[in-house]
Amino acid sequence: MVIVGHALWEALVIYLILLGLSSVMTQYGSFIYVAGGFVLILMGAFMIKSRSEEVKVEQSKVNSSILGGVFYTAFNPTQPVWWATAGLALLLQGLELMGTVGIATVTIGHWLADLTYYTFISYMIYKYGRYINPWQRQISIILGLFIAILGLYFMIRGISLTV
Repeated sequence: MVIVGHALWEALVIYLILLGLSSVMTQYGSFIYVAGGFVLILMGAFMIKSRSEEVKVEQSKVNSSILGGVFYTAFNPTQPVWWATAGLALLLQGLELMGTVGIATVTIGHWLADLTYYTFISYMIYKYGRYINPWQRQISIILGLFIAILGLYFMIRGISLTV
């Protein structure tokens, strides 16, 4: 249900992007790709840098899981940066490849990835947390590298659009 709330908030953000920023998406596509790639590289680097920090889970004050998903997504400091850069680059790629169907495909794929990732992580922590904890550092490094490589891909794509 938290992911449903997350998706509801993101649906609003995507709708607003499409309402007013579709021309920006095509006009400044190369900049969006480069900026989005840069943000992903930074996110990956910060994941790697914070690999040894302990993750603490606290009880939420929000009663509804859906509302919690909306609240924590809306007030996540990386959310506006993500959709202004990397998320916008993904939407642009969908638009370029398949038009409106591409945007829908990217959006649904993004939400399914969120659902899959958080379901997997929740289950693994619930079931095998005592075994995973010692590997938290290595997992953070691998995931951080993946995000940074994805960012590099977007930067290269953006630079190739300007040449």
